[in-house]
Amino acid sequence: MAAALPAAITRLAVAAALAHGAAATAAARGPPTPGPGLGPWASEPPGPHGLSASNLALAAHRLATATPVRDCFVVVRDGVVVHESYRSGRDNTSLVLIDSIGKTMTALIVGHAVSLGLLDIDKPLQSYGVQPAEIDGPAGAKWKTWWPNVTTRHLLSQTSGQGQYPPGTAFTYDSDEYIGHLSPLLRKVSGVTPREFAVRFASQLGLEHLYRYEGAPPDGLADDEFEIGGGQPMTCPDIARIGQLLLNKGRWRSAEPNGAPVQLVTEEWAEAMSTPSMPAVSSSYGFLTYNNLPPPSFPNCCSPRWSEPPWTGCPGYAFGHNRNMKKGPYLGDDLVTSPADGDDAGALVPFAPPDIIISCVRSTLPF
Repeated sequence: MAAALPAAITRLAVAAALAHGAAATAAARGPPTPGPGLGPWASEPPGPHGLSASNLALAAHRLATATPVRDCFVVVRDGVVVHESYRSGRDNTSLVLIDSIGKTMTALIVGHAVSLGLLDIDKPLQSYGVQPAEIDGPAGAKWKTWWPNVTTRHLLSQTSGQGQYPPGTAFTYDSDEYIGHLSPLLRKVSGVTPREFAVRFASQLGLEHLYRYEGAPPDGLADDEFEIGGGQPMTCPDIARIGQLLLNKGRWRSAEPNGAPVQLVTEEWAEAMSTPSMPAVSSSYGFLTYNNLPPPSFPNCCSPRWSEPPWTGCPGYAFGHNRNMKKGPYLGDDLVTSPADGDDAGALVPFAPPDIIISCVRSTLPF
């Protein structure tokens, strides 16, 4: 029957079928995944995104006044940058050492291994053939005693015990010797070097440069490792990519203009990273990520306060309600208010919706 139709009608029928197929594919994909994909961030005025330009400027001013150790302030909503301001000669290309924000990236890399079916975080590391490192100090012997019980979850939640407590019973924060065991674990389960696995993941976020500056022997890491505990150089907009991935529940825009989004980590993993992973032990820590929730009534857990006074302010980066200490929550946590402002301070600054990202890092020497 189709052959008997005039050619023009046949072309229309084919075009209609293709359009229907494209529409069905688009419907299956759902709405576009917010964020920059592999390209640069788009910038738009804050008004159309429900935020006040004057209030954001006020927040930036208060940040610069109250916490001069913070040199950048970037706000993202709906996947676009709606405000950015910089100090001390920096701009959106300036690299700074991100300290333990890099741990959150490590947790995402481990989560990617989980999403690929390579890793069960509740199996002992010993079952993957990972041997305990030689650790100096009085806890060394006990660390080996506890080793058969240490899991990836313990390392991600900073509850390894460090040889002083049974794994999972105490918050024992560490940036090197203990969580460093995640590196040989990634080597075992992925079949490639830890750095190659990390670079592959980071490249999908548009952060292919992230592990370019890892130290080399004799003073640094082997050339196929990456620093599990963080400290890599990033720009403020780079850091916002991490927050966007978490807000996206692990989804990221495809490298193809009309491609389906990529699920880099599972939704469950993204949620777990911003949820207390061992609530009975550390009520404000997820997977290698401080949630900046109100500190608990018991010791050994709270929000980090490592910079020199004043300590108030943006904790590196924030995403949604889980990363805001105030119940409001106010944009930028407590950096935009102070006790002198009283209860009316919230009227001067925008409230932080659950889909907002704040990137603001403390000043360090330029990389």
